[in-house]
Order: sequence, then C-alpha cells, then structure tokens
Amino acid sequence: MVAVGAAIVVSQRKQVQAAESYAARQMAAMEEERGHVARELHDDVSQQIAILCQRLEALQDRLENGTPGPHVARETAALADGLRGMAATVRSIAHRMHPSALDHLGLGPALQGLAREMASGTPWRIDIRIRPEPLELPQGVALAVYRIGQEALRNVQKHANASRVALSLELAHGGLVLEVSDDGLGLHHDSFSPATGIGLISMRERARLAGGYLSLESLPERGTRVRAWVPISRTERPG
Repeated sequence: MVAVGAAIVVSQRKQVQAAESYAARQMAAMEEERGHVARELHDDVSQQIAILCQRLEALQDRLENGTPGPHVARETAALADGLRGMAATVRSIAHRMHPSALDHLGLGPALQGLAREMASGTPWRIDIRIRPEPLELPQGVALAVYRIGQEALRNVQKHANASRVALSLELAHGGLVLEVSDDGLGLHHDSFSPATGIGLISMRERARLAGGYLSLESLPERGTRVRAWVPISRTERPG
C-alpha cells in the first residue's frame, strides 16, 4: 500500500510539473506574439503613418501656395495605395489576435480563407475540402478547431518546405474532424525545434480542453499529417 501511495504521489507530481511546464511555455509563446505585434505596430504601422503624414503635409503646403505641380493625381493615388497597404497590415494583425471571419462567416469559410491566405506567396498546391458543418456551433468548439488549423498550417509554412498541402473539415462521431497534411520534410528528431514542440503541445492542449484529442503522423521526407477530433457536445466521444 505504501508503494502504491508513493507511486500515486510521484504520478501526481509529474502531472503538476507537466502542467506547469506547459503553462510556462504558453506564457512565453504569448509574450513572444505580443512582442511581435508590438514591433509590427511600432516599426511598420507607425512608420507608414509618419511617412504618409509627411507626404500629405507637403502636398497641402503646395496646394495652399498655389503650386500643386503636374503630378498631383499620381501623388494622391500613391497616398491612397499607402493607406490601403497600412489597412491590410492592421487587418492582418487584428486577424491574428482574433479571427473576425469566424464570427461573421462561420468555421468552414473562416478556415478556407485562412488556408488560402497562408498559401499565397508560397509554392503550395493546396486542396481544401470543407464538408457541411452544423449551423450552430459552440463558440469554444469553433475557436479551438480554427486555432488548431491555424497552428498546423503555420508549422507547414515555417518548417515543412512542402509543395502540396491539404486541409479538410468534416462531421464524424458527433464531432468535427480537422485534418491538415503536407508532402514536406516531415519531422526529424535532430531538427525538432522548441517552436515546433510548443506548437504541437498547444494544438493538443486546445483539443483536450475542448474534450477531444489530436494525433500526428510524420516520417522524414514523407510529410506530416495532423488530425484533430473535437466534440460538438461533451456527451459524445468515439470509442
């Protein structure tokens, strides 16, 4: 009995340590993301605003002095392009903080838009299959699945060097099944970075907190497949 009790205590301590370790990594990842957002706002958005203000002031001075010059239309068009670019940057930052498409369009269209956005500028040939989803999804379920898909695609973007990527979402066993696969490098033990590890832990924890689970299959040079199942209600779980 003493041995059993000691084993239980050791197991509980390991669980607590694992939870604390995960929490610390999550906090570090959150701080890193906040720092990245702050740098983008300071180094990109604020500089764009300063440049646009200078150009507008210069144009205003010329107009007030009656010397607008022959290229006013071109300059105003360039200013408009600058404003559109700044708006796109702000939208991208806001989207990372909270996916507004999830609220307005639903999970399927939000995932579809996310996948296409992340594929732009890459050599990916992307296949997206969204099966009909329930009209009413709990907000926590939709957000968990969306964030898992976002992290899985981010890992492909950063580490996989893939040419083909597939994302699918379908109903199965009273829940949603999300799958993200690629034909990239796969996971090598010698190249398994802390960032990749935190991403995988984050996906698994999101699935677990939503009452589901996540699996990962990967072979060197043969790609990776992430598969998550999240229940629509906590009463159902596949056997």
